[in-house]
Amino acid sequence: MLNARQVRLMFEMYEAGGTYFTASDFSKKYRVSVRTIQADMKEIKEELEKAGLARLMSKQGRGSYLAVEDAEMFSDWINNLYLQHAVGSLSYPLNRATKIVFILLGRFREMPMYELENELFISRSTLLTDLRSVQKSLEPFHLSVQRKDNRLRIVGSEIDKRRCLAENGLYLAHLQGVEADRDNHIDLQRISYLKDVLLSVFVEFHYYIQDADFSNAVLTLNIMLHRAQKNFFIRQDELRITDDIEKELQISRRIFDQLSHRFLCRFPAEEVNFFAVYLKGQEIFKNHDIISKELDDFIRGAFLKIKANYGVDFTNSISLRIAVALHCIPLMIRVKYGMQVQSPSLTEVRETFPLGYEIATYFSYLLREAYLGEARIIDDEIALIAAHFYGTLLELRQKKKQTRVLVISSLKMSMTVLLRSILMKWFSREIAVLDFIHADDLREELLDDYDVYLTTEKNDAYDSGLAMHITPFPTEHDRRSIKLLLDGFTDIDDVLGIFSHDLFFWREHAAKDEILALLSACAEERYGLEGIHAAVLERESIGSTFFSRGIALPHPMQAVSSDTFVCTCVLGTPVQWDDEGSEVQIVMLIHIGKNNPRSFQLWDYFSRIFEEKHFAEEIAARPTFKHFTTQLKKLLTERFAK
Repeated sequence: MLNARQVRLMFEMYEAGGTYFTASDFSKKYRVSVRTIQADMKEIKEELEKAGLARLMSKQGRGSYLAVEDAEMFSDWINNLYLQHAVGSLSYPLNRATKIVFILLGRFREMPMYELENELFISRSTLLTDLRSVQKSLEPFHLSVQRKDNRLRIVGSEIDKRRCLAENGLYLAHLQGVEADRDNHIDLQRISYLKDVLLSVFVEFHYYIQDADFSNAVLTLNIMLHRAQKNFFIRQDELRITDDIEKELQISRRIFDQLSHRFLCRFPAEEVNFFAVYLKGQEIFKNHDIISKELDDFIRGAFLKIKANYGVDFTNSISLRIAVALHCIPLMIRVKYGMQVQSPSLTEVRETFPLGYEIATYFSYLLREAYLGEARIIDDEIALIAAHFYGTLLELRQKKKQTRVLVISSLKMSMTVLLRSILMKWFSREIAVLDFIHADDLREELLDDYDVYLTTEKNDAYDSGLAMHITPFPTEHDRRSIKLLLDGFTDIDDVLGIFSHDLFFWREHAAKDEILALLSACAEERYGLEGIHAAVLERESIGSTFFSRGIALPHPMQAVSSDTFVCTCVLGTPVQWDDEGSEVQIVMLIHIGKNNPRSFQLWDYFSRIFEEKHFAEEIAARPTFKHFTTQLKKLLTERFAK
């Protein structure tokens, strides 16, 4: 049987629709060796051969892709496999705080503390310590632990309790058999039945939902069924519906009619209404006629603000505007009723696509201000929004890189042909025009026709700084230098110019608030600016700026000037950065100036730099500015060599 990683690999290849993947691609993403991925591919190939629904095709130099022979049957097979594995892939034992939450959520009445101590084999002092962790984990769900006369219970709405179960994986833990001696184990046969019911009803009512969301719908329904069988129901005052959910109500009623007969369990109207609202927040809307003028005007305005703050122009992309609008309609339903979804790709999106994620974060901020009040859009939902910007951003980046290049050279025709061939082989996607001219024929009126100038001789064009010198037979060093020039930089030192010694700090211990205040104050003093600290705190309030591997990248919600710089603080002792418990040792406050034409590249460079697993540890061990910049230069050089 395939393991969790192998299932995810196959599912990702399936969703990519014929895209080639190399072992190296997955090795970086899943942080295992290339050899491990190669072994995974072998296991996947064998499993596919058994199923007979798809083949793993490979091509030397390009990698492997999934060739699906029967799309409908394969979709059903892989989603069933994905769901089954989700049920059984959590690591156990659960930590003790999580176990306590699960136990208390399954109790109607208060639980004596001594019973919990006996069940977990812990002392009273240990339990009291654990309860502090429990309380903290419950806060995002508006739940709390109530202690009275040495008896405990979790208080809050049933909806919030279910959300806690779903988002923390507690219910999946139950499915795996945790606490199986006390509760009825819900097996895969039940899950299979729920899938069949949902599928048949969805088809009947022409309800469209993504494959991954379908799996989540099955698990949500499973939680509802299990809670109902234990007489935990949603109260009448918990769910106030203000949206039109008539279609979803019909679907929900049909589903629960079937469940009532099968499991001999009653479902009050509130349960039916709850699942209807859930469905309202999951449906894929395909008809752009449902987009109101108000929402369309908002998105147009948001795109203008994104252009002003990030230098990225989405205003001419009608397809993106429609896609984002159709995504926002169910998203606002999910946020309104506390049914936001989790994304398994959050980490990958944040690490590999930082600019897109930041744009999505800013868009979420604007959406909240316009429609959602104080309700927060979680990071997982932001990652889903970022996916919509991804394709368009790549297109814009591609257009931006269509550079006109003039090579000033006295080389013979044969040498010119060879040089042209090499340059186009390296930069066919970046170069739109590649012309050659003899130095004697260069005229001032030609200069406006090109963006980048290269020369094979150290002539007047080189001496004046107009052209960068390359060898007639370009080396790897030349390739790196040209790549940087096409991106708008003269060399790697030019990239590193956004860091400075007087904005680099080391602290043995410091709280997050102290670090942000320090870096903001230093930046404001250095550049004579105001409002950076407030803008940084505003960005922190809407989502974590944890990047990965011990690094956080706080930044203002909006640029406050045209200055581009980074303020850095290295910590001897890691600081907890967010509610997820992310630990950070390097904090870099980033400010990319308004309308900076190199914003694309800078965000891309950041993602490349911090792919290195041990960068934060390496810098923390030798926290000097010289060592810091030396390591940055080394990493950038290595990344440009690829």
